[in-house]
Amino acid sequence: MDVLTSPTRLAVAGALVALAALALLVAAGAVYVERHTPPRLLTEVYTPTFRHVPDNPPFGATLRDLRKDLLTPRGREVLRSVLPSEGGVLWLTLLLTFAIAFDF
Repeated sequence: MDVLTSPTRLAVAGALVALAALALLVAAGAVYVERHTPPRLLTEVYTPTFRHVPDNPPFGATLRDLRKDLLTPRGREVLRSVLPSEGGVLWLTLLLTFAIAFDF
């Protein structure tokens, strides 16, 4: 006795034909888009060249420049947005205390 009856075979064949038609439609759409989009310049491929790369400044000079930048109004604004307030410090301390206390 055949498991698939005639109407079931027809439904399976129809589903396969529909799936093949969908795959063909997707492939045709991909080819259409590929052919009708303008080419882009490949800027990622080229390695930039520099005439002279300066050496790293000494650590002390870097810290002085950082301090000078942070003392400007823009630097203070950055610090205010990055560093926690007094209440934030207390919450961080509480969370750290719980993390240490419940470290199994």
